[in-house]
Amino acid sequence: MRLAIIRKRYTPYGGAERFIGQLAVPLSKEGLDITIVADSWNGQTVTGMQWIQAKAAGLTRLGREKTFHQAVQAILSRESFDLVQSHERFIGADICRLGDGLHRAWIDRYRSISPVWRKWAIAADPFHRRILSIESAMVAHPQTQFVANSTLIRDELQQYYGLSNSRITVIPNGVDTAHFRPATATQIVGARVALGVPTDAFVVSAVGSGFKRKGFFELIKAMATLPDVILLIAGKDKAAHQLKRLIDRLGLSRRATLLGPVQDVREVYWASDVFALPSLYDPSSNAVLEALASGLPVLTTLNVGSAREIIQAQAGVICSRTAGSIARGILECKEKKAYFSGNSRELALAFSQKEILVQWLALYERVLASRKNRGHSISQGVIS
Repeated sequence: MRLAIIRKRYTPYGGAERFIGQLAVPLSKEGLDITIVADSWNGQTVTGMQWIQAKAAGLTRLGREKTFHQAVQAILSRESFDLVQSHERFIGADICRLGDGLHRAWIDRYRSISPVWRKWAIAADPFHRRILSIESAMVAHPQTQFVANSTLIRDELQQYYGLSNSRITVIPNGVDTAHFRPATATQIVGARVALGVPTDAFVVSAVGSGFKRKGFFELIKAMATLPDVILLIAGKDKAAHQLKRLIDRLGLSRRATLLGPVQDVREVYWASDVFALPSLYDPSSNAVLEALASGLPVLTTLNVGSAREIIQAQAGVICSRTAGSIARGILECKEKKAYFSGNSRELALAFSQKEILVQWLALYERVLASRKNRGHSISQGVIS
C-alpha cells in the first residue's frame, strides 16, 4: 500500500516530525510504502520512507502556504497513492491528523492573552483568514476522517464545527517506554555532570520549541521566587534571545540554562526531578509522554492534551499560566515527587507505541474499505 504523508517542513526537534518518524519505521515493516510530501525534509534522520518535494515559494507566509498547497495538489494528481494522510490543514485528504490542533481554538486562546491592537491585527491578517477557511472546508469535505491526538482536540472538533463522532478517531501519540524509562542512580549523576548541574540540586526541566506558546517566559518568572530550584530548557526557538535576556534581567543566569537543541533528550529527563509545560495550547505533547515514561511528575495546564490523564492518574499538577501558579505547582511536585513518579511511569505505559500502531493500522483498513465504495478525488474542495 502506498501511503502519502503531508507535512510542510521537517524540523528535527519538532514533536510532529518525531511522531512521523516513530510511526514510519514500524509501518514500513508492515509493508507500507511511505512517501513524505514536504517542502523540506531531512531524510537522513528518518528511515523507512522517501520524500517528494512540494515547494513552498513566496516572500510571505500566506504566499508560501498557498504555493505549498498547490504543489501538493499537483503531486497527488500525478502520483497513485492508496491513502493520503495530512499533518497539515489540507482539503481532501483521506485522513487528517490534527497534531497541531485547531487553528480556530488556537486563535481564541491567542486573542485571550493579546492586547487590543493585536486582536485587531489577528482579525485582519489574511493568513489567519485563509487557514480558518481551509479548516472549515476540511470539515465540510465528507470523506475526510480526522485523527485527534487527545480528547481535548476531539471535544474542540465537536465544539467548533459540530463534527460527528463517526468522523473522529482519537489516537494519542505513542512513546517508546523501553527507550524512555526512569534513570538509574548512575545515569542521574552522569546526566547532571554532563549538563553542569549540582548532583544534589532540585531540577525542573522543559523541552520543546515555541517558547512563548509553551509558557517558558512565565516559567522563568516563576523561578525568581524559587531560590533553591534549577531550570533546564532544551529546544531551539527564535525567541531564545528574548528568553535569555529575561533570565539575565532577573538574575537567574546561574540557575536557569538554555541548552539549545539536545542530541539525546533523555539526559535532560535523567537530570530532572520535575517536567514543566505551562503551555497555552499543546494538543498532545511528545515531551510530556517522554517525561512521564522517564518517571517524572509533570506540571502542565488544562490546555495540554494529556492534562486529563495526568489528573486521573495523579501523575503531576495542573497550573495556570501565571508565575505564581507555576511556582506553587513546582513546590507541590517537589513535595509529592515520590508518589507522582510511580504514577507517571504507569500512565506512560498506556501510551505504548505497539498499541498506537495497532490503532493506526485499524484506521487505515477502515478508510480503505470505505474508499472502495466511493469515487474519491483528492482535488475536491480546492481553495486557490
